[in-house]
Amino acid sequence: MASVYVAVEPADFRCGIDGLSRRCSSILDCDPFSGAVFVFRNRRSTAVKILFYDGQGFWLCHKRLSKGRFRFWPNETSFRIEAILKWLRVRRHLCDDDFFALRVAVRTRYSKPVIEKIETRLLDLKAMRSILPKSAMGKAVKYAWNQRETLKAFIEHGCVELD
Repeated sequence: MASVYVAVEPADFRCGIDGLSRRCSSILDCDPFSGAVFVFRNRRSTAVKILFYDGQGFWLCHKRLSKGRFRFWPNETSFRIEAILKWLRVRRHLCDDDFFALRVAVRTRYSKPVIEKIETRLLDLKAMRSILPKSAMGKAVKYAWNQRETLKAFIEHGCVELD
């Protein structure tokens, strides 16, 4: 389970990822690249921002209430809290199998037809006798053909390791 750090002092919500990650380092004395979840509120307690690093990049989630304010907010300087994961339902949205299945379905719907068209076009190019294998175009077709399995793996896993 990830650690969650809550900043008690309000944050300037004009700050983006860079400004909030600096706040993590300076005020909360935590590494923003640790994978922990950092929660900030605005001055009026009508919005929260959640920042975390997933190994590839930062996520910045922003929730603004239409009416009212967040009633509960810690009043100590800063502390680690595990139960807030349930309260914000971050873990459910980011780690849930249903969420992962939804992402796979979306990738399959949109990426699979594109990858199939690329593979068909590559087969057509390989069949053409006018492209010499040692030419730049021939090398590009061969490289793309060798990467087709990697593209197919993208549909299933959602990330591709590039060489």
